[in-house]
Amino acid sequence: SSGINAEYGEGFPAAMTEYKYSLSTLPLLDKADVEDVLQVCFADDNNGAGILEELYEWFSTIIVNGPAYGYHLRRDKCHLIVKEVHFAKAMETFGDMGIQITTDGARHLGAVIGSSNFTEEYVSEKVEEWVAWMKNLVSIAHSEPHLAYSNFTKSFQFKWGFL
Repeated sequence: SSGINAEYGEGFPAAMTEYKYSLSTLPLLDKADVEDVLQVCFADDNNGAGILEELYEWFSTIIVNGPAYGYHLRRDKCHLIVKEVHFAKAMETFGDMGIQITTDGARHLGAVIGSSNFTEEYVSEKVEEWVAWMKNLVSIAHSEPHLAYSNFTKSFQFKWGFL
């Protein structure tokens, strides 16, 4: 199966805390309920996984009907992640949609989705950033130990929970 990570420009109304916004989007969520597409919504992210043809139907439904319900899809932030054997079909099906199509992967909600190589490369880059940050904290700690400690306990250590 393949998947699309779709991010909306001004927030995903179904995830808003106000009840009235959630109710107003139920008709769109019902319209976007395509058989054999697994759909998950969180905050301003809407994700679907399934067979390319069904994903195309689901994605098209959101694009066509979304603005009437307050959805303003940012296609430049949408990713379609497919296996290499499905890449040509994905380009043929979604090529004119203005989304990013890849066989590697993409960052998603504090993690990564994709191939093992992509995941390993992404995590390695993050670890390199953390090591550089930690070296800076160590150099600051020589002259300002409390400042370095505060930075570590109030900011830096929490970065390890999200990629």
